[in-house]
Amino acid sequence: MGYTIELSYNLLKVEGDILARIQTLAHEYQCLSCYEDYEMSGNTKHEKRNCVVTINFEEYSLNECSKFVYHLRQIKHVKVETFYTTDNSKLLFASSGYLKTISHDQSNTYSQNKERRERSYSEGELLVVNQLRKDKRRSGTMVDENTSRSFSSTETNPRAPPT
Repeated sequence: MGYTIELSYNLLKVEGDILARIQTLAHEYQCLSCYEDYEMSGNTKHEKRNCVVTINFEEYSLNECSKFVYHLRQIKHVKVETFYTTDNSKLLFASSGYLKTISHDQSNTYSQNKERRERSYSEGELLVVNQLRKDKRRSGTMVDENTSRSFSSTETNPRAPPT
């Protein structure tokens, strides 16, 4: 059993080679495989040009996967769409944007089973899902939600990836 993360970014909004950054980061955190696919639509009113990157991790490397997600979320315009098990495609996390693209029945089932799903997470899965659910912060200053206190880069960051 392994785990898959699917992420996307809009090709019209990005500058530079984000794909190379994502692939380098994925291999740095010991992914099994990393490949991309492209979503294009010719609708002139709402043009769609996305790169969808699929990254696979081993079952035992969820700690590395969690660290990867933490650093991935620092890249502007990159959205994590899904996180699921590879063997039985058990959906562990889905973004709101992804839920809008799947059928209404599947979306409702995912939303209704949230409590049951959270109880069945393994410790490693919970690490990754918690990283995916955190607010995305792009500034150099991290804010502690409980105390509304900012942390400088020299202080201990409570949102840092697990070690």
